[in-house]
Amino acid sequence: EVVHKIEEGEPNLLNLLTHKQVHLVINTPSASRLSQRDDLIIRRAAVEHGIPCITSLDTARALFISLQSVTATREVEVIALHDMHAQIQVPSLVDPPED
Repeated sequence: EVVHKIEEGEPNLLNLLTHKQVHLVINTPSASRLSQRDDLIIRRAAVEHGIPCITSLDTARALFISLQSVTATREVEVIALHDMHAQIQVPSLVDPPED
């Protein structure tokens, strides 16, 4: 289905968001003023209609990989964020590296 830009008329993404025909929005920011205005309108409409909105390609990629994993294994393991951070070992910026 072709979806027009907001200023190009209907059907456009706002129509789809309003009618809950979209389940996830991936909206990455761009530099032009018109795009920034549209980005804000799209993100706001997604939030108002309870539709998840991702604004980073890295986040979208991580979600895609996670969904692939769940689809392949049919298993989901829930890990608290603070537990995940405890497992990550980040080198200290103050102490010199050990040999």
